[in-house]
Amino acid sequence: MDRNLAADDKTGNLCLVKTLLFIIQSDPYATSKVSDAIDMAYAAAVFEIEVAVLFSGAALSCLLQGHQSRLLDKKSIEKKILALPIYGVDELRYVVDANSPFASMLAGIADPLPESEQAAYMAGFQEIQVF
Repeated sequence: MDRNLAADDKTGNLCLVKTLLFIIQSDPYATSKVSDAIDMAYAAAVFEIEVAVLFSGAALSCLLQGHQSRLLDKKSIEKKILALPIYGVDELRYVVDANSPFASMLAGIADPLPESEQAAYMAGFQEIQVF
């Protein structure tokens, strides 16, 4: 079924669902961009918007375990990402070349998205926010 259609709980009829993709490309601790994007994902999901998060580039380090954010006097991005499913954001993906050394370290935290499928994946969303 199309990502933008869902069955209405009361009538069973198909209805349009707002879909939003957050693409996070920034270093997790260089600025507040990653934290802000995750906060926006929480907020959107609370309003029953179907939210997905796609990590790429420098943001791949967000998905590595064992952040030492206290050393930087920052809140843990890792903990914020792990809380996303609590808010209904279950679709976490990352784009990385299969030959990248990151590929094996990211398993289990988010699902891989082959670069060749990225454009088609993004086309399935009504709105995309890039951070």
